[in-house]
Amino acid sequence: RLPGYGEDPLRKKAMLLSFILIARPEEFLGPPPARDEESFGPVVDYHVMRTALRTGLVRIENEALRDKILARAALAPAEEAAVRAAVFEAMRDLARSSGASHAALDALFFAARRRCPEAEPPDCPICPLEAACAKDKELFQPVRETTFY
Repeated sequence: RLPGYGEDPLRKKAMLLSFILIARPEEFLGPPPARDEESFGPVVDYHVMRTALRTGLVRIENEALRDKILARAALAPAEEAAVRAAVFEAMRDLARSSGASHAALDALFFAARRRCPEAEPPDCPICPLEAACAKDKELFQPVRETTFY
């Protein structure tokens, strides 16, 4: 409910702040309640979106939208929101099926930015996701000007 944190319906900034405060040695928030999906959800930033698309966790079936993402064209707000929402739900499903916390999955997907960067070819052999990856290397995170991230 802090100013600047409530505008994103997927609560990315709020979740990042929560993860940071939970991880602090001072234990500002204490440990997160186990499996509390109402309070703690996925963090969907552009690194997580790119990784979800490239690995095949989320597939873009609409050819026109896929073409726009491949061309790195700016998306309409509704298009970008649809991709973010699909990634959000996929990350929730992954947390449920794997038993991993949202914070752990965020760290794994966020760290992929070094192995699967935006502007350079991915280094697939060193990636822990390599065995299950669709290797859709041409996909990019949706391009949209926003203050959500």
